[in-house]
Amino acid sequence: MSVEFSVFIGVLLSAWLLVAFFLECLYDYKGLTSNKDIRLKKRKCEVCSAVYFISVFSEFWRCPLCDSINKGIEAGNRIS
Repeated sequence: MSVEFSVFIGVLLSAWLLVAFFLECLYDYKGLTSNKDIRLKKRKCEVCSAVYFISVFSEFWRCPLCDSINKGIEAGNRIS
């Protein structure tokens, strides 16, 4: 009797793991195929002229190449 009960528990746990794996794969697939709203803006470092894509929400950013701090001022708002 104990052999049949252990087989039942093993099959039940295996089925639960397969269902959990299937649902996780389905959730990951939906995340990969959905449209994402990525808001990046092309910014140019004023010191080394390197071009990077930075979030539009960041006012100040540090250039990874020369380590200088830049301010994200639009081209039309610059004071010459």
